[in-house]
Amino acid sequence: MKNLRAAFGETYSEAAKKGLAKGVQENFVKNLVDCFIQLNQPDHVRKVVTVRGIEHLDAALAKGNGVIALGAHIGNFVLVGSRLGVEGYSFHTLFRIPSEPRIRTIVSNYLPPRLHQRAIPSRPRRPAVRQILGALKRNEIVFILGDNLKKGKVQTLFFGQRVPSPRGPVSLALRSGAAVVPLYLIRNYQGGLELVIEPEITLERNGSLGADITNNTRHMGLSGKAHPPLPRPVELADREDEEVSNRAGRLAGPPNNSFSRPAAPRAEAYPGPLPSCGSPPRRSGGSQDPRPRTRSTCRRPLY
Repeated sequence: MKNLRAAFGETYSEAAKKGLAKGVQENFVKNLVDCFIQLNQPDHVRKVVTVRGIEHLDAALAKGNGVIALGAHIGNFVLVGSRLGVEGYSFHTLFRIPSEPRIRTIVSNYLPPRLHQRAIPSRPRRPAVRQILGALKRNEIVFILGDNLKKGKVQTLFFGQRVPSPRGPVSLALRSGAAVVPLYLIRNYQGGLELVIEPEITLERNGSLGADITNNTRHMGLSGKAHPPLPRPVELADREDEEVSNRAGRLAGPPNNSFSRPAAPRAEAYPGPLPSCGSPPRRSGGSQDPRPRTRSTCRRPLY
């Protein structure tokens, strides 16, 4: 709740922020379940995750210098590489792996065949950089969680808060010539998983490497390119008919997860604060309305 208050301030009511917090916990459990199923059924991710924007990734790879896939700890980031790897993309994820040798052996040998991706340990730093540059030179994809790099040196704005941002992704891209493509795997309002791939970020190159790294890192933070747009909180009552239709569709058959699936429209940001889900409405005489609260008078985010 502390982080939500810092991020949203008075834009959302306290009830809405509690709903968001509950939704985060529920989706965290769902993400874990999907990961365990994936370990047991290597083709699971193809069945449950749709992909939007694959043309952006293909266009970046066509340049031949590799792709730095820029993400964050948002949604089921573990299965990002699984969804693309199962389609044949050579995918690496930069992970903070414990130094225990047995754990490293499991991550290196057991997980890749089931998660369709290889892990690059973020420590020690020099071997990690060498592996990243080697993968990019082979025109492969390296997934970097920007918020996993703790030592940020460039000040940017995030939810209106001034925070230090790491220079690593931009520095690697400018030095290697790799394309930077934001992507993230989120759970939509219908409960399905969707991998969203954004267009490549155009990096400015003005001749000074140090200044270019700082300016591009700051630009990504200010423009919000390193993280997905916020979901639009919706009223449950407005979604009831749509949810019933979607459940009926899922009973009729599995979703079409082919890459030729038409792009879904992006939800616009919610324009204003949500009403509080506090006490029931009062009558004109001052007494509380004894009628039970209906779902249409209280909003709780589904995301």
